[in-house]
Amino acid sequence: MSISNSIRPLFYAGLAILGIAFYSYFLNYHYPAALAWDENYHIAAAEKYLHGVMFMEPHPPLGKLLIASGEWLLDPNQYLDTSSFLHTDYIKTIPDGYSFIGVRFFPVLFACFSAVLFFLILYQLSRHLITAILFSSLYLFENAMIVHSRTAMLESLQIFFIFAAIGYFLYRLDKPPNCSRHYFLLGILVGLATAVKLNSLILLFLFPGMWFYRNSLKTTVENLIKLLNTGSSFLLGLLSMFLLSYYLHFALGQNVLTKSYEASPEYLQILENKSMLNPLNFLTMFKDNLYYIKKYEQGVPLQHEPGSSPGTWAFGNKAINYRSERDKDKIHYLYLQGNPLIWLLVIIGVILSLVQIIAYLFFRLKIKRDKNFYLISLFTFMYLAYLAVMFNLGRVMYLYHYLIPLFFGTFLFYLQFHQFLGEKLKKNPYPIYWGIIILVAEILFCYFYFSPLTYYHPLSTEEFMQRQWVDFWHLKMLR
Repeated sequence: MSISNSIRPLFYAGLAILGIAFYSYFLNYHYPAALAWDENYHIAAAEKYLHGVMFMEPHPPLGKLLIASGEWLLDPNQYLDTSSFLHTDYIKTIPDGYSFIGVRFFPVLFACFSAVLFFLILYQLSRHLITAILFSSLYLFENAMIVHSRTAMLESLQIFFIFAAIGYFLYRLDKPPNCSRHYFLLGILVGLATAVKLNSLILLFLFPGMWFYRNSLKTTVENLIKLLNTGSSFLLGLLSMFLLSYYLHFALGQNVLTKSYEASPEYLQILENKSMLNPLNFLTMFKDNLYYIKKYEQGVPLQHEPGSSPGTWAFGNKAINYRSERDKDKIHYLYLQGNPLIWLLVIIGVILSLVQIIAYLFFRLKIKRDKNFYLISLFTFMYLAYLAVMFNLGRVMYLYHYLIPLFFGTFLFYLQFHQFLGEKLKKNPYPIYWGIIILVAEILFCYFYFSPLTYYHPLSTEEFMQRQWVDFWHLKMLR
């Protein structure tokens, strides 16, 4: 395979980053061989797909389809009796010798490839290869993202498609022509992310972000026609992926076992007739599933011990104990605990961006209205809009819901870095490079220091308490 000289540095840098991600994310991902957090739900759902059992879920199907695909592909539990998984939505026990290699395979694999997408996004933001490589550490060594990705859960799959959508958005932003098919492809990527989790709909703002950057704001007939064409193309791409994931969900769920999920009589008749593949029946099944999501969300409690407020997520409030286990005089902990330095840099990036935007809007600060400032404004808006929606959901939320705006914040920090130091990088880059290298070394130190909580390594009581840097993290010892 020949690689052109223009992309060769990107290719080799991407390979190197993928190799590091294999170390920090993929290696020994099957450990611990025990259920963690929401794996109890998602593994049960995956098993139902593998055996053609009908079920409904509070999330769209794509993430659980991918989890099931890993189990089907690797099939590590073919000789174990997992039939009990088919009769429950929440697994409490697993058979002796159960392997997590299959169900965790695609979540962790997608997380590894997300490292490459993250690097390419940084490169698109700056067109600066060295800083994009060095600041990829903001993803490669983010402990909370790592621990969450090494489980059979949805967020790493979702974030892969989110990064793909943002990467494509940035790639097309300055490239002519302004065709409907580009918006259609963007819609496909947004649709894939939304087909994993509904909070990916924050990416809807990528459409106006692209359209208003590339088109005049004048209200003319030509502009309105163009907006209608591109908008319908974007929505068509989004809906095609979202609805296709549900079509696969219906096709695989043919048999009703102990629970019908309050399906309508029409849906139950469709199941009895084995006519799930008939497109004319799609709307009936789809409406029942949407109603189930609504009903499920209404039943989610307003408060739960590990839950935290979106207003405190940026500070890492209420790290989540995914599991803990005593081992003689030490204890294994699997904690959703972020890399504190990375989270601090995100706070800095968001604050600088807010100050800059407010100064421009209300104090007439002279700021160069270039692509960099446009993207700062867009990602700041998306960061705040996401948190505002989370505030108003009326249900308990958890720290891992912050992963999406966390990475919006890493983009903001990187953009601010180039906003302030971009010109100096051109004139005298080496002192700045050394500064970045020192920062990366500190990120690495925090990553290794908190890695026992990430990889389930044993800690003594004293070692655990040394990692409780601030009280509002709520790291709690196993008694």
